[in-house]
Amino acid sequence: MNDLSLSRANRLQKVVQEFLFNSDKKIADKALRITCDDGRGIEDIDLYNKILVDVPCTTDRHSVTEDDNNIFRSDRLRERIKIPDLQSALLISALNLVKVGGTVVYSTCSLSPIQNDGVVNMALKTVHERTSKKIAIIDMTKALEPTKVMFSYRSNVMKFGHQIVPYLPDNYGPMYCCKLVRLE
Repeated sequence: MNDLSLSRANRLQKVVQEFLFNSDKKIADKALRITCDDGRGIEDIDLYNKILVDVPCTTDRHSVTEDDNNIFRSDRLRERIKIPDLQSALLISALNLVKVGGTVVYSTCSLSPIQNDGVVNMALKTVHERTSKKIAIIDMTKALEPTKVMFSYRSNVMKFGHQIVPYLPDNYGPMYCCKLVRLE
């Protein structure tokens, strides 16, 4: 597991200790590693079976409800404009790190088409142009069907992934996810 933010990496460590491996620390130490690196610079090419790329995004719900550290403040315009490039670079890195047959799930909490399908498209184009890797998008419609009792999906809009639309009374959304599998 990796997160550039030390506080988030520490939270990951607490979750692991609390929920995953509380009985046998030796297994946890061998099976899991938590790092605090820039995900764009990890060089473990073709090593991982599964990667979740939960990228920094505009966090639309928090941006609407909170003023503290709001990405939509006028003084953060340059940072906001660079977000899709950062997201794409992180996804490209993950696609280079995953083994053949491995899965990458790309995720945001943004409604932005650019940060969602747009980033997936940019990353796939770059990987196709720079490598011989073959990547497939996996349609999760059937797998997500049971979740429709809890979540509302934006249908027929997404080309690659799935968009959960916000629903304030139940305190969730937005969320986007796209599942990619490396074929070769």
